[in-house]
Amino acid sequence: MTAFAVGMSRFQGNRRVAGGLDPHADLLLAIGGALMLGIGLRIAAGATTAMMLLMYLAEWPFAANAGSTNPLIDYHIIYALVAIVVAVLAAGDTWGLGERWRQLRLVQQSHWLV
Repeated sequence: MTAFAVGMSRFQGNRRVAGGLDPHADLLLAIGGALMLGIGLRIAAGATTAMMLLMYLAEWPFAANAGSTNPLIDYHIIYALVAIVVAVLAAGDTWGLGERWRQLRLVQQSHWLV
């Protein structure tokens, strides 16, 4: 390992995490990658919706000094709805790798991966 790679990595527990990323960042990368590639859209849309709703609640737009101008139509809600629409319309088949993904033996055996 080069000195740069050693400097960029860090320890998490007893294991070294390459590039300084942690498992949470890896999960977010996987969700975003699945949405962009159009693969596993059901899982990715569900995870995106849960994440956006939790971020919406963390911001709590109904507080006295909230930064949101419209607490009912917030960008977190819009992103969650867009992720659901992308999955329902199977946009990955048209604009991504969704059709090839469905032809994989693993996906055919485990239908929840579609």
